[in-house]
Amino acid sequence: MKRATKVMLWIAALTLSLAAGVRAQVQVVKVNGAVDFQKAGAGWKTLTQTSTLAQVDTVRTGADGEAVLRWFDGNTVKVSPLTELTIDSLSGAAGQKTTLGLKKGRVLVHSKKLSTRDEFNINTPIARAGVRGTDFSATHLIDPEPKSEFEVFAGSIFVQAQEVQKIIEAEFYTTVSAGDPPLDPMAIPEETMQNLEREIQQIQSASGAGADEPPADVLNQMDDLTNTVADEILQQDMEDSIIENLLTPGGDCCNY
Repeated sequence: MKRATKVMLWIAALTLSLAAGVRAQVQVVKVNGAVDFQKAGAGWKTLTQTSTLAQVDTVRTGADGEAVLRWFDGNTVKVSPLTELTIDSLSGAAGQKTTLGLKKGRVLVHSKKLSTRDEFNINTPIARAGVRGTDFSATHLIDPEPKSEFEVFAGSIFVQAQEVQKIIEAEFYTTVSAGDPPLDPMAIPEETMQNLEREIQQIQSASGAGADEPPADVLNQMDDLTNTVADEILQQDMEDSIIENLLTPGGDCCNY
């Protein structure tokens, strides 16, 4: 039985390792138009719903391209046309910690309420935004001059630039120009708020049910692993029982 206990501990550790690995991946749940992705040191490839993204991967959309990405914990990001977005860091070992690099274009973020161990940040070349249970958009323009804009539909975010931090609450936005701190929050026009609401509903629909569950292939791996270990434990118990009978005086095996 001692060996069986060791096997159970092994399966528990491996299951936790698998879960951490899943948390360090991003699913592609929707793709429209021209969308490419690039892994470190590799060339550009067409992004599809079967693609899986990880740390340092970059997504690039064309003029008609859009993509919806989903994290293990349900956080969802819509990548708009003419956008380049890099997963700068992605860790699931001790809480879900994500940092995205928005090089140009626009993303819309639907972030569930995060635990104290979780982090979800977006960096542009001139500003940084941090969220904790928020629906907001981040835009970075490079022409004619670098400029970042952050609009908050629900919840709140902080925006930091030039060592100055501003808290942006729901229905407000701020802009950041190169070399300047964030402007004071300004009210989002009603029409823009309505557009944001429609977009949030669309990405919630695209991400679908079961957003808090691991992907089906990983669940299957866990099930297969559990079944394999259960069979091994049963076999080991049978072997232990035979050995015990062999070593016990008067055991059934010795009565001949």
